[in-house]
Amino acid sequence: MKKIIFILCTLCFEVSVLAAHDFEVDGIYYNILDENTVEVTSGYPTYRDAVIIPNTVTYNEITYTVTSIGFWAFDDCMFLTSITIPSSIVNIDEPIISGCPRLTSIVVEHGNTIYDSRDNCNAIIETAINTLVAGCKNTTIPNSV
Repeated sequence: MKKIIFILCTLCFEVSVLAAHDFEVDGIYYNILDENTVEVTSGYPTYRDAVIIPNTVTYNEITYTVTSIGFWAFDDCMFLTSITIPSSIVNIDEPIISGCPRLTSIVVEHGNTIYDSRDNCNAIIETAINTLVAGCKNTTIPNSV
């Protein structure tokens, strides 16, 4: 009986993980925030290699602006090596990165008004308050942070 309950609980967990997003385009998972915007959500553990988040994404003939990165979006992505954050991102629900031992590069595109990766620091910095949001094993924290 315990074995059956364990199996059922495991299956329920797997289904909830698989259903944790509204759609996927080009290997990136999204949740719809409203009629015009989406957030990047967990792709556990499928994000691998270089993830380049676009400014916009089209799904079912609707183009959405990618404005947010959700909690634990890049959690336990063992084979993720780099993340590029577009200028359209205005909200990052911390924490977003954990358990990514191969992650060596994080870049925020120029033109983002909320976040930056100044001095090639390999990190996400909230510009207005000079606060480190996320880093990787190659992060060099600038003196201004």
